[in-house]
Amino acid sequence: MKKLYRCCLLLLTAALLLSGCKKSSVTSATADAGGSQVTTAKAYQSGSDSGSSINASGFNPATPGLPVKASSIVVSGGIIYYCNWSDGDKLYKINANGTGKQKLSDDAASALILSNDTIYYSNESDYLKLYSINIDGTGKQKLFDEKVSNMILMDSYLYFIDSSDKIAALDTSSGVKTPLNINSRYFDTDGNQIFFEDFDGSQSSFNAANLDGTNSLKINDDAPLGIVSDQGILYYINTRDGSRIYKISQDGTGKTKLNDSESSNIEIDSGWIYYINHSDFEKLYKIKLDGSGNVKLSDEDFIKSFAVAGNFVYFDKNTEIQHPIYKVNK
Repeated sequence: MKKLYRCCLLLLTAALLLSGCKKSSVTSATADAGGSQVTTAKAYQSGSDSGSSINASGFNPATPGLPVKASSIVVSGGIIYYCNWSDGDKLYKINANGTGKQKLSDDAASALILSNDTIYYSNESDYLKLYSINIDGTGKQKLFDEKVSNMILMDSYLYFIDSSDKIAALDTSSGVKTPLNINSRYFDTDGNQIFFEDFDGSQSSFNAANLDGTNSLKINDDAPLGIVSDQGILYYINTRDGSRIYKISQDGTGKTKLNDSESSNIEIDSGWIYYINHSDFEKLYKIKLDGSGNVKLSDEDFIKSFAVAGNFVYFDKNTEIQHPIYKVNK
């Protein structure tokens, strides 16, 4: 099955489906955005020779806004922004009713953040470096000349894991990068602290630190991925226990296992945890925050990613030559 899953990753998607679990690709969304983008790139460098890199001890961000996480599918105001697999992961948007399909960029994007009228994305066409573009496809810029992953935006600060596998913060208004000197593969934030896997290549632990990377304290000895902070509770994928979903208070108390399935891609909405169940062929599930009421949302399998928005969960898959994007009632 793992072999099949890896093979499926090579397949691309061309259509969009927005009619629940039924496979009926939307074909009316054909608007062309050719020539709509402006390639006026501005690169911000890091390192002592450029003067943009400063020590974490000098980094004191004002209280930022609510964290906004990156995703391959972003839904806002009745519009879906997504990476179109059938066109080399290029950046597209389409109305939620399937009309008005438009290509925004010829860049291959792997992760998107929407903030006001700006889309930030990790550009696969340029070694996963950070770019931004307006929602109408104009004003494309290279913001940072370095690989970025696990992006989270708070106000003007973009937190990410850099090319040296350390957490860093970039002031998008000035281009100043601050390395936080934390080795990690995954992190989240509630806007007050960073919660992360402290990883040195041989062992790891679950830690918390201030937004500037100082005062790092161990929460427990788990190896967490897919961390989500919600109202003082941390939900995470515990790779030390077969990638089951766990929760724990920020002070390290109340550790609880919530399910017995291999899981990934957790997202919280309205008292439910939505996740991909790898013990059931990568199908989409949800479970209550206390671990009760585990529900399968769709029989579609090999799901790659999803986004919860409004009354629906939108998702794409790793199978079929032409993938649609699906939606299902949440």
